[in-house]
Amino acid sequence: MLLLAGTAGADSLPGTSGNGTAPPGVSTNVDTIISWACWICFTIAILGVLFVAFKMIVQHHRGEGGQQFASLAYVLGGAILVAAASGIIGALTTAA
Repeated sequence: MLLLAGTAGADSLPGTSGNGTAPPGVSTNVDTIISWACWICFTIAILGVLFVAFKMIVQHHRGEGGQQFASLAYVLGGAILVAAASGIIGALTTAA
């Protein structure tokens, strides 16, 4: 009952419709941080793929090449998550 009473007045609060504006100077700083984080994540993903490829080469030379496909799937899955997150964030920033 108390929860319903607390949320009933939420529609009348200013800035709760989701289309508010950021304080001055914050938007550019947040965009810079997100851009750096995106580039760092993509760099880590590329280095991860190269590392797994190197491990595959070495293990194939030893005759044990099949064990690294799971590692490659994990690295590529992480890269897909980063790409999806950057796409979602990009869509949210352009919609606002």
